[in-house]
Amino acid sequence: MKVSDFLLLHGNGVSDPGRVAEMVRKTRSVEGYRPMPILFNEDDHFDFDKPANNMLAAIGEYASWVTLIRARPITKTATNAHR
Repeated sequence: MKVSDFLLLHGNGVSDPGRVAEMVRKTRSVEGYRPMPILFNEDDHFDFDKPANNMLAAIGEYASWVTLIRARPITKTATNAHR
């Protein structure tokens, strides 16, 4: 952490927005932490229609948040389409 430019936390499997906020706060309390960007990556929980969700929890703690987008598998038809 002492030589990092940013910290990357994974949000997949974290369904409680309060836990997301707690993870950011605990990360900042680790010995050696200095001010740097904290990014939440691969969060597979959305709930954007709810007043509390993982994205709002992360940015509420001044951390960045990126969703996990699962791509559709490439089919044989799609793979050969360019030929």
